[in-house]
Amino acid sequence: MLFNFSHQSLAHQVGVIAATLCFLVCVAVISLTSVAVHNLQSQQVSERGEALSQQLASEVNAALETGDLLGIAAILQRYIDNNTAIEAAVYDLDRKPLARVGKLDTATSRYFPQPLLIGTDSAGELVVGIDMSRATQARQRANLAIFGLALLLSFGVYWIARYFGQKHSEELLVAYDRITLNQKPMSRDKNEWHQLKAAIDGLPLDLLNAKQASPPAVEHYKQAAVLYIQLDSLANYVETLDETALTRYTHQLHQIIYGAAGFYQGSLEVVRQFGLAVFFSGGNKAGSPAFRAASCAWLIQELAAEYRKKSRLGMNLFMAVSVSDAGRGGEGDIYPDLYTQHEIDELQQLCANKPPRVLLTQSAQTDGDIVNRISTLETDLGNSVTIDTFEQPYDDLLERQLHLVWQRNLAVKKQSDSLS
Repeated sequence: MLFNFSHQSLAHQVGVIAATLCFLVCVAVISLTSVAVHNLQSQQVSERGEALSQQLASEVNAALETGDLLGIAAILQRYIDNNTAIEAAVYDLDRKPLARVGKLDTATSRYFPQPLLIGTDSAGELVVGIDMSRATQARQRANLAIFGLALLLSFGVYWIARYFGQKHSEELLVAYDRITLNQKPMSRDKNEWHQLKAAIDGLPLDLLNAKQASPPAVEHYKQAAVLYIQLDSLANYVETLDETALTRYTHQLHQIIYGAAGFYQGSLEVVRQFGLAVFFSGGNKAGSPAFRAASCAWLIQELAAEYRKKSRLGMNLFMAVSVSDAGRGGEGDIYPDLYTQHEIDELQQLCANKPPRVLLTQSAQTDGDIVNRISTLETDLGNSVTIDTFEQPYDDLLERQLHLVWQRNLAVKKQSDSLS
């Protein structure tokens, strides 16, 4: 039962827990109140019984001195009629009744004995009985009424707590949608915390938040991978689109490539008039530079396909990946950049054949991560191959990254459209 309750919705759990606590508090208050009222009633009955028996004993003593048994019975009857006592009896020294009026249920009664004296000598005993059943019934009815109110209050607390629990559930639903990218809607009948935890546990957070490795000692001469991207559609739109449309198109192109490269610590650079290069170097949890370049290329290819479905403008990109023995250069050393130009020229020539899928040159094919994580297909373009499929869990990771970048691009596009 507890297992089933732990899997109920958050709103139901909060409502049940709040209502249960409210009911327990009410029951505790009722119990304490009942005990206090019982003690107070007992004290009052004791004081009244003692006073009544003493007063009645003083009158019975006077009649007992004269031996007037009828007078004693009349005195007892008068007190029974005018007071809360429902039984009174006078006994002699041998516990034989001399006079008795009324009848009392001993199960719900309290007796108050009082000695009878003639002078200083004991002449018998007077017993006055008071019925407690009415007080007990009144107390029980009051407790039952309060108990019913406690139930109603608990139901009210349940619905109020359920309402606020539903509010928090909506916030968890938003977080769940962000994590799962709206691919799998949250079930309203299951516990939101458990579903959110399962979604978080399913995220490859180490790969989605890949950390940059420390720079190498001789970074300009460390092996690097190059992803070359031939912007075929952009070359056609330069002459046909106006400046505003061309700027918007180029911005969308940049968002797609830059977003994909960001997952794998790629450095974007324009190397030809309609050609971009994304450089990958150094160690990284996501894989070797060549594998990261291939993964980034796959992402860009799929994002471009999504763009073509949503826009009247095409986005034809042709890509190839190679590995260079020299890393990125710069103002400190121009030789690596000069050396890499040869690799870029070869990649440009491959992309000029307009391959439908990402090409991997022979230097990229021998990379260990690519051999173990990617399935390839042969081509008729020299010694190059194309990317076919990625092994798990890398395929699932790429799908998540694809949806994440696409959702971000849609959000940016909506914001820019609203501003314009």
